[in-house]
Amino acid sequence: MQTYDLAAYIIPNTDPHQSEYIAEHWRSMTWVSGFDGSAGTLAVTNDFAGLWTDARYFLQGEQQLADSGINLMKLKVQGQPEYVFWLAENLAEGSEVGIDGKLFSIAQVDTMRDIFEEKGIKLVACDDLIKVIWNDRPAIPENLIFVHDVIYAGKSRTEKIVEVRAGMVEKGVNFHLLTALDDIAWLLNIRGNDVTCNPVAICYALITPENVQLFINTKKVPSDIGKELKADGIEISDYFSVETALKNLPKNNKILLSQHQVSYWLHNAIPKAIQRDFDASIPHFAKAIKNEVEIEHFRKVMAKDGVAMVRFFKWLETNIGKIEISELSAAEQLETFRAEQPLFVGNSFDAISGYKGHGAIIHYNVTPETDWKMDADGVYLIDSGGQYLDGTTDITRTMTLGNPTENEKIAYTAVLKAHIAIAMAHFPIGSTGRHLHAICKQHLWNEGLDYGHGTGHGVGFFLNVHEGPQRISDGAGSNVAFEVGMVTSNEPGNYVEGAYGIRIENLVVTIPSKHEGFLTSETITLCPIDKKLIVKELLTADELNWFNGYHYMVFDKLSPLLKVAEVAWLRDKTSVL
Repeated sequence: MQTYDLAAYIIPNTDPHQSEYIAEHWRSMTWVSGFDGSAGTLAVTNDFAGLWTDARYFLQGEQQLADSGINLMKLKVQGQPEYVFWLAENLAEGSEVGIDGKLFSIAQVDTMRDIFEEKGIKLVACDDLIKVIWNDRPAIPENLIFVHDVIYAGKSRTEKIVEVRAGMVEKGVNFHLLTALDDIAWLLNIRGNDVTCNPVAICYALITPENVQLFINTKKVPSDIGKELKADGIEISDYFSVETALKNLPKNNKILLSQHQVSYWLHNAIPKAIQRDFDASIPHFAKAIKNEVEIEHFRKVMAKDGVAMVRFFKWLETNIGKIEISELSAAEQLETFRAEQPLFVGNSFDAISGYKGHGAIIHYNVTPETDWKMDADGVYLIDSGGQYLDGTTDITRTMTLGNPTENEKIAYTAVLKAHIAIAMAHFPIGSTGRHLHAICKQHLWNEGLDYGHGTGHGVGFFLNVHEGPQRISDGAGSNVAFEVGMVTSNEPGNYVEGAYGIRIENLVVTIPSKHEGFLTSETITLCPIDKKLIVKELLTADELNWFNGYHYMVFDKLSPLLKVAEVAWLRDKTSVL
């Protein structure tokens, strides 16, 4: 900072592709601060350091930043750039604030620049200052890519490219730059192992009317896949040559860029003579609408995942209080049951395995240092998911291990009612996540309860477990209209610090409603919901019918896949409430 005469330096928790989950090479925020949540921004001045994160990570942030000298700054609204306003208010006029231009999107830089300029502060895209001090920094991954077969994807890469080019013609653009890793993986039907739990590869892609340029470390492309890609009109270039390729774009052309995904660095590489169309990438929306093959695979993978979940809960119920079980060993046991299922690749995220007060840490990451032993008492929350070649799962269940309190039961029932509200809702075409969020939250509010996270997010198909553009929330993405074929999580919750966390999550697919001009949701996750925490009298007749109907479906679809003892266990858990 002294070298560049900076009054502040901003360190985000992202990579040059604006990814939510990132390779270790770019985890600078964590390396500096010790905070390892997936959402956070660290701002460092000459006499202050603050880490801004949202309500999902308040408790985790307090614990991990304790005695670090770094202040936890609690975001009021998830995803908002409140650190920029703080710097604008606290830095002197004429100050300069530094960023690594590779790690901030065009939109982020525009927002920061406007706010800073009002206060006479200059934003400077200087360099990655962390590389100077992080001596043992992990290298950028070089793992091999592999093909995601069309029997799972439902469409070939050539079909998808034709569709994207049709969208380009409609928008009147000649070039389309893709920087989001899941966009490229979806488009080219390739997958990778560069980011833990997300089957993506570090790369860029530039779509032209004639070909597709894939910018990737060539060591990552096996020769047979290279030939296959070449035969489909994909030209492979070195990862770092993307800047040069953009600088050499022919004049009098127009390029489509996502201002929220493309980095400020790459935007600056494009000649000023090239016109810009700033909009979301075409694959960003296209991949959110799952095709019929993908949806059918989703239904099958939910049955496999449901089998693993049944075996896990039966194991937990049978052994709790008899053998030593901890948050970490429970999560490991669940992964073992998933790994027994066909086409399993790995977890879709690190399991959130929270016992009692740890369950109140919304994105709790259990480690050997934080691991708690569990007894036959209290509430246990497990939020987990699997990556299979034929789909991605994300499920949360909360169960009592014994002696539930009245407060726990009332909160759990309120969360269940909120969950059912989303599952049963019929809503006009054009409705957004903001509408569904309000429908759901009323059931918590009626009991004087609430939660500080979104109610739902899009889910990829053997891709990122968090996928846009749709969200059920009142924050970013909540203004996107739901469409038939979108797969979204339904996960309201409630959390009491130091006591318990409650969340019930299923995945739903948007389908046409029986009412003309309306949509509704089909719940596709298959796993029993704990009945011991429900106050039956608080459920309406319609809610009770939905609950019993859901359990009937779970038993009907899972029982043929289970062993005799498992069927008996499931019959009890899904019996009529």
